[in-house]
Amino acid sequence: MIIEQKYSNEGMILKKTKITNWSPIIDAIVTNLHNGQETLTTERFLVDSGASLSILGPSLGNLFSDTVPFDSFYVAYGSGTKQLDVFKVKLTMQGGYQIEILAALDTTLRFKNHLLGVTKGFEHFDHLVLNNKSKLTKLVKKY
Repeated sequence: MIIEQKYSNEGMILKKTKITNWSPIIDAIVTNLHNGQETLTTERFLVDSGASLSILGPSLGNLFSDTVPFDSFYVAYGSGTKQLDVFKVKLTMQGGYQIEILAALDTTLRFKNHLLGVTKGFEHFDHLVLNNKSKLTKLVKKY
């Protein structure tokens, strides 16, 4: 099973050289496993190998507003650390493939996309392929 998606240009262009920022992205429907509520459209996740845990941004705050957190986690950002609530989440991706992840909710995150991290995130897959020449993200499950 392979989930494959084109990189997207997230709009960052260097001022002098006009170099664009192509980012490995996965789209998914997000479901709150506590109450069964899900997003009506797909949400975009940056495949972030530097993120130990997935981070959900402010657009999903309402999805978890009446949910007791599963746990909490200190996230280290460049400007310091922050304690965030962690929830159990299901992602439904291309082809209907579903994975359950743990994700922290940061309602002040100033980033266009959510972050798909390693722990209980893309570690569900055997291979993560980022093909920069073809601008393709591939998540591969061998079995």
